[in-house]
Amino acid sequence: MLLDDGGAATLMLHLGTKAETELSGLANPGSDEERILFAAIKETLKRDPKWYSTRLALIKGVTEETTTGVPRLYPIPSSTTCTAAANRW
Repeated sequence: MLLDDGGAATLMLHLGTKAETELSGLANPGSDEERILFAAIKETLKRDPKWYSTRLALIKGVTEETTTGVPRLYPIPSSTTCTAAANRW
């Protein structure tokens, strides 16, 4: 279970897993937060090209404990790339 305060870890794992096969999705960050996030994902993939998918496969579910992160989790369960159940409190 991933207890994700703010939704950033869930977002990062899913974006990183997608970037393992399609790096172009990280080409155009829309904010400073995305620029930093995309750079971190790219750096991790240089060291281990399967880092994100390996970890995501081990997660059985996600829970988000704050109201600020809930909007980040809403689209994930309906996407085709979601691999874990999301519980929004």
